[in-house]
Amino acid sequence: MLRRPDGWWWMWYVCQDERGRRVHMARSVDGRAWHYRRMAVDLGEPGSADADGVDCPSVVATSDGTLVMAYGAGTSRSLAAAVSRDGVIWRKLGPILHRRLVGPDTGRVWYPAWLPTGSDVAELLYAGQDAHACWTILTAGQVALPLLAARPSPLPLTAAADAALTHIRAAVTDDYLVEPDYHRPPPVYRSPDGRVEQLRPSTSPVFTFRDGPGQPAGVVKLGRDRASAEREFSGQQALARYYPIPTATLHYQQGQAALVMEYLDGIPLAGLARTDPARFEAILADVAARLATTAGATLVPTQHLDGPPDHTEEAPAVLAGWAAELTARLRPWSRHRLTLDGEPLPFTLAGLLDLTHGRLAQPPTWVVHASGDPHLNNVHVARHGQRWWLLDCEYAGLHDLEYLLAKLLTSCFKHTGLLTATATTRHQSLHLDARIEHPVGQRLLTTPWLLGPFARLPTDRQRLAAHLLPLLNFRFTSYGDGPPAFGLTALVLAARLILNQQ
Repeated sequence: MLRRPDGWWWMWYVCQDERGRRVHMARSVDGRAWHYRRMAVDLGEPGSADADGVDCPSVVATSDGTLVMAYGAGTSRSLAAAVSRDGVIWRKLGPILHRRLVGPDTGRVWYPAWLPTGSDVAELLYAGQDAHACWTILTAGQVALPLLAARPSPLPLTAAADAALTHIRAAVTDDYLVEPDYHRPPPVYRSPDGRVEQLRPSTSPVFTFRDGPGQPAGVVKLGRDRASAEREFSGQQALARYYPIPTATLHYQQGQAALVMEYLDGIPLAGLARTDPARFEAILADVAARLATTAGATLVPTQHLDGPPDHTEEAPAVLAGWAAELTARLRPWSRHRLTLDGEPLPFTLAGLLDLTHGRLAQPPTWVVHASGDPHLNNVHVARHGQRWWLLDCEYAGLHDLEYLLAKLLTSCFKHTGLLTATATTRHQSLHLDARIEHPVGQRLLTTPWLLGPFARLPTDRQRLAAHLLPLLNFRFTSYGDGPPAFGLTALVLAARLILNQQ
């Protein structure tokens, strides 16, 4: 209940009828006699987070008069939100706080209550139910209300999406759902009627669906479990103020969650490097600029975190393990003198390996809000023009700044096809020859222009360089007993760019 600028008291409350529990509103001058206005928030489409009920609303106002409602979403048993300028017409934002896999709120996240703590800031209190039906009063922490209110509306769910997910869960076998073996072509599922088709080479199960002939109507991503699908949706909603993100929503069916997204007719950015170098470079520059802007706006000292930084499956321990494996493999050449395209280099492979182990052991000083996996195959580009979207926000959160930059840089070597290399050894010397296609390849792989937008960020360049070796792990392949040409050349080129040793 709020006192509004019109002098009336406004109240949002729940009524239940044959359709379920929905939020209604009423007004009063004195708080005793109330005048019913209308229903405020209705049930969602079948499969949506609040299809089975909209319950226990709590409303708070921002400094510009925008109203933000948190409420219980019956299907997902989570908290969802909606915003309004007049208190009558509400725009849904989708779920904003989900059940955890372990802890006091694994069963239900319910009964929200806003506690204003400052200008446009409120603490979100709620009740969590655990697996034993015990309730606990909990807090989701401080919420910046204008940022929450600016989140995009979820994608409307359709009958085609619901039918596609029903079919996938009934007909698609585990062979198509497990992570593929990268040494052989993965199986691709297609439904008999052609309406559901799997997208590869995605590591998690992703499918397009159609509601008739023509282009797909949308994309569904099952995720690894309920929590991963919910986390990706939340990550997309939060990152939408910084990046172009595909419109998405969550679909619930018998306790399982899936991400439903708009279908984007395009190709991965990496695919443009050889076919349309000029457009590739322009879009990559925009990606880097947005990453730098987002990092600058969301920088957080690691010491201020309640726990460790977020990470993908490439956890710090995994990276350290890859670096140790590669160090053992590269030991025969670690003390050799290095030349690149005939030019002697002022460092040895042993020096890069020592730098890698030393700096990887150090935790990051800064973290930034990011998707966590910013490589070029996760940037989807329209068939024509400069429009692009950032994909794969499953690991969105506060991430290691140096890891993110190294991920983007190493993808330029790994995924573009612009670099081929040879390596030969002679008299304790390791000779690397880089073969770089297109002028854009020369600019991208031999000059530090990509790092320009990050110059004002507190980046530890040595720690950034230390991430190169493990992130190039799968490119350190060789035939016979010779040194792995591509991996070593990419490592040396990138290290030289980062450490300014040109």
